[in-house]
Amino acid sequence: MSSSTGCTCSKEFRSTLVNGRYDLIYPPLFAFRVNEKLPGSNLIIVERSGYSMGELEIEKALLDAVREFE
Repeated sequence: MSSSTGCTCSKEFRSTLVNGRYDLIYPPLFAFRVNEKLPGSNLIIVERSGYSMGELEIEKALLDAVREFE
């Protein structure tokens, strides 16, 4: 499937987007839009976090997301 951005995505491609509710660099609205356009994607919004992987809730969500692919 080809999108208007030229990205070709396979239906078999799985992805998980992890985004902090208070992320000012990539706000949640951006993550919602990417999730809508990316077939097979899963969006996780971490409620009390921003952009940094160093935030404990973001770190936990990222680790949990990676474990889902094991």
